[in-house]
Amino acid sequence: VAAAAAPSSGGGAVASGGAAVASGGGSPDSGKKCTGNPPTYNGLPCASTTRYWDNFKGACGCGVGNGNGNPFSWQYNTYTAAASPLIFGSGTEWCGGGCGSCWQLTPTGDCPYGGSCAPNAEPITVMVTNLCPPQYNVDWCPYAGNNNNHGFPAHFDLMDYNMGGLITAKGWNNPIVTYKRVPCGGGGSAGCGSAAQCQCQTQGQCSQGTNYFNEEHADNLAPRPSFLRRIVDALSQHAIAGIAIAASVVAIVIGVGAFMVIRKRRNSINAKLASRLEPLLANEHDDHDGDHEDHSGPAATVLIKEEATQDN
Repeated sequence: VAAAAAPSSGGGAVASGGAAVASGGGSPDSGKKCTGNPPTYNGLPCASTTRYWDNFKGACGCGVGNGNGNPFSWQYNTYTAAASPLIFGSGTEWCGGGCGSCWQLTPTGDCPYGGSCAPNAEPITVMVTNLCPPQYNVDWCPYAGNNNNHGFPAHFDLMDYNMGGLITAKGWNNPIVTYKRVPCGGGGSAGCGSAAQCQCQTQGQCSQGTNYFNEEHADNLAPRPSFLRRIVDALSQHAIAGIAIAASVVAIVIGVGAFMVIRKRRNSINAKLASRLEPLLANEHDDHDGDHEDHSGPAATVLIKEEATQDN
């Protein structure tokens, strides 16, 4: 039975679902067909399920009145669900981006507590009309990016009128399912006309049909690499970074070495030029000195005597 969650922030409705308790005893089964992290089966992601009934319109505003109004009557005879944040939309408790989206759920044969939990294994299609809040039931409803205590990143808490409605009639008792995005209106789900009555903008979501909620959650839903693979990838990334740094250092060393070689070569050339020019400059200096007049001869003596005679 699902317990009511905290009041939503946007429209006053109570976000219901999520606190469902799986019936049966024994220890949780890790699942035989859904494998990997996150678990997948037949190429599709796996999710856990429970049932709830709280008679509230829920966090997508699919009901009458303000605040904690009752669900629209079409929710009594169609398949609807309170979804965990990965499907409902993370970061909000009201009008999540997944409101109005429809998902085909197919039992895998795995049951959380063993035994038979889905004798009727035909798939159903549920419309998301509510939030399964992790802050009140993280055992089943994990935060986006995390797994619940049963190893699944996604959970569908199926509305079951008075805990004796469509889900009970189908004989489902919390089966593990695969899920994929499909257009609404088939598989027992409500159509887009019904979704348009909700307070949140659900009509635009109901016509879309892809395997995943949107690209934002593709990384969360894709099979997670093994622990060894993650270690190898991490080491490879560090190795690549180390190689890049080493290459940069080598390039710097080569550049400095080349600069030093060029500088040494330049100095050698300058020295050779200087050694060759020095004799030439010396000869030119000697020739220049030979061109000077010698004023210390007889002519100078005569000139001095004539000057002396004039003075007398």
